[in-house]
Amino acid sequence: MASPPSSPSPAVGGLVLPSAQSSQRRRIVRLWLIWLAISLLCGFLDWSKVRGVGFSTFDSYFYEMQVGLSAQLNAELGKKAREQIVIVSISDYTFNQDNPYILEGPPVSRAAHAKVLSDLKAAGVKSVVYDIVFKRPSDKAVDEKLIHSAGKKGGSAVWACLLENEDEKNPQLALPLPQLLKASPKIGHILSPQDGGNGGVRRIKTAYTVNNQVIPALSVEAVLAADKNSKPLIRTATGWRSGSLSLPDTFNIQYLSDANDANDNDFPRVRFEQIVAGAASDIFYKKFFKDKIVIIGDETKLSNDFRNTPVGVLPGVEIQANAIASVLMAQSGDHPLAWDVPDMVAFAIIAMLCGLTVLMASRFSPLLGAFALVALTIAYVLFEIEAFVYHGLILHTTGPIVTITLGALLVFLERGVWEEREKLYVRGLLGRYVSPSVADFILRHPERCALGGEEVNATVLFADIRGFTALTERFPPRVTLRLLNDYFQAMSDVVFAHDGMVDKFMGDAIMAIFGAPLETEDHATAALHTAIQMLERIDELQERWQREGLPTIRIGIGIGTGNMIIGNMGSETRADFSVIGDAVNLAARLQDLNKELGTTLLISSATRAACDESNFPTWVHIEDARCVQIRGHSSEDEVFPVQVNPIRVVPTEKSQP
Repeated sequence: MASPPSSPSPAVGGLVLPSAQSSQRRRIVRLWLIWLAISLLCGFLDWSKVRGVGFSTFDSYFYEMQVGLSAQLNAELGKKAREQIVIVSISDYTFNQDNPYILEGPPVSRAAHAKVLSDLKAAGVKSVVYDIVFKRPSDKAVDEKLIHSAGKKGGSAVWACLLENEDEKNPQLALPLPQLLKASPKIGHILSPQDGGNGGVRRIKTAYTVNNQVIPALSVEAVLAADKNSKPLIRTATGWRSGSLSLPDTFNIQYLSDANDANDNDFPRVRFEQIVAGAASDIFYKKFFKDKIVIIGDETKLSNDFRNTPVGVLPGVEIQANAIASVLMAQSGDHPLAWDVPDMVAFAIIAMLCGLTVLMASRFSPLLGAFALVALTIAYVLFEIEAFVYHGLILHTTGPIVTITLGALLVFLERGVWEEREKLYVRGLLGRYVSPSVADFILRHPERCALGGEEVNATVLFADIRGFTALTERFPPRVTLRLLNDYFQAMSDVVFAHDGMVDKFMGDAIMAIFGAPLETEDHATAALHTAIQMLERIDELQERWQREGLPTIRIGIGIGTGNMIIGNMGSETRADFSVIGDAVNLAARLQDLNKELGTTLLISSATRAACDESNFPTWVHIEDARCVQIRGHSSEDEVFPVQVNPIRVVPTEKSQP
């Protein structure tokens, strides 16, 4: 649980460490910045994909995969719509010498078109849709035949017009002959936006408004013309509407055919020249064409009407057939028109996925986080396939996947770099007060430095310089500071060598803790070893100081063992990580008591009980107990002087300050 806002920063040995709360705040800021940067970057690239840049190429591949999966997972998709459409194709075989029904051309004469249109109407088709633009007149008599056929009763003729640009203020329309429009005024544009990458033709603009005239897409007009009860297409706030049929401004083609597998999911086909030869008058073909939408298109190489699509390269007439099937499925309610998720929703998805990624990568271990993020990616892809196959919703693929990947990498990098830098910084500061092992323990368990208080069994050591006040009066501050720095450095090194913690420096005194926060069983022995080595190091310092003409010093040490409270203590604005308790007070009193008893090192009875003298050198001797009255205690206490090679530690009179 996070500490309350008023919690002071934990401190070790007087060093104020970055609090868990402040460190967490800094990390939260970094994670927010990562979330914001990735969301904006991937959101922009995802938004720009529909404009030919960004993730367009990759999303085209994913869309192609979705279309293929849609056909496999939803085998019945479009079956009824496909049965309502017939493609009448003009191909290179139409003009091949081996064709028994060979026609002159290319192109096919208008007279042949007139006969085909007339026969198809007679066969009872719902509409005849031309994916061919009759924009130039030919022989007048031949054109009259086509005009006459268009005006006959039966299914409506729908003409293709070419909208050569999308500038509605300055349109350039390639319209069919005026006479054809007069005979059958139904027209539809055949302009399909080209998506970036390999996706090619995947979307259809439902309609354009040119000179106050609504020009639907050829596929939309084909469906409306086939329905005698259809109403004119009108503009709505969200797109277009004709009666109960609602269409978005732009819809995606639900491809039912596959250029690589034309035998399974293809549209019924009849060769144009067969109808010219009278096939439509046959009883079989009459039943075949009845109530169908027939689309006529040119598939010759000369037409150059082949386009790249998500399912491969298809002729324009087959693209239009798939578009007609898409509108028919929407009209019947079998399957909604495929439509791209709005840009704002796509950005919201990216931002949400980025947030989940940052959360998982920052809260879980690297291994668990990696598994969670892989699971998140798979879950999103499955959700995307479900949305497209069964609901016609096209979600963006590349942007979310890149978001998850990039977010995970940056957060893991943040954990590896920033946290390590912070640990190195704190470890460097802690190294001035505790041993490396204690520093590592504190870094692994920072909550131990933020405790309000915990009872532990530990040992406290106090060491104080004798006659320090007189020394400061006799020598300049520079000399005193030099002595103190040498002394504190040497004493700290000894404390660290035994996994102790320098709690604080108090003037010329030093306080060290053993057994906390790093718990050890032999903390009393470690403290006594520390005291012995302190006295040895003082001897070494004395020799050096004498050679340099500096004064020498003597110290007194007190050690106490027992239960004490360890934790973060202080005010709301400043706190120290320290210990309190009777054992702490006793250690401080023993350090002072050395002056009265003429000793150098005193330990409490609890410390003596926890130490085995056999663990120490032979020149270390723990004397018998002395009973003394400790200030603050109602009865006398047993204390134990420790003799440590007294010849070495007792300075000569000449060296006394």
